[in-house]
Amino acid sequence: MVKTRRPFGGKAAKYRCFLNPYTWTRCSKCPRCSKLTYPRKFPLVIGIVGTTAPIILGLTCKYCSKCELIIAHKDVIEPYLVEVFGQSQPEVIGNDYFVAATLELALWNVIKDDPRPLPELLPEMADIKEHLFFECRLV
Repeated sequence: MVKTRRPFGGKAAKYRCFLNPYTWTRCSKCPRCSKLTYPRKFPLVIGIVGTTAPIILGLTCKYCSKCELIIAHKDVIEPYLVEVFGQSQPEVIGNDYFVAATLELALWNVIKDDPRPLPELLPEMADIKEHLFFECRLV
């Protein structure tokens, strides 16, 4: 029996996501289809193990429009997590995390200046429809 997780956001799942752990590659080509990727700004909803609420980061990620694949880089995300949790919850630094959903960029531009409570934002979030992992090797 396949277990399905309850949707996080209120909108239909939208993108695939690869959380790139490799500091030495930036994926100029899509690892799925080899099409060129390009930078695009995404408000990413990031869930962290050991916390009760996700955080939302507006990050520029590589994006493949053909595969609808967001490529987020761990070495870019982690300094933000240290900044956010360094003083308030230092015990969660180093915990596993994942990209749970995205927000529309227009909404992100409004809430970054005028924060809203999480329950108000949930209906506007679109879950990540698939989390991918690619193995990269140095040759």
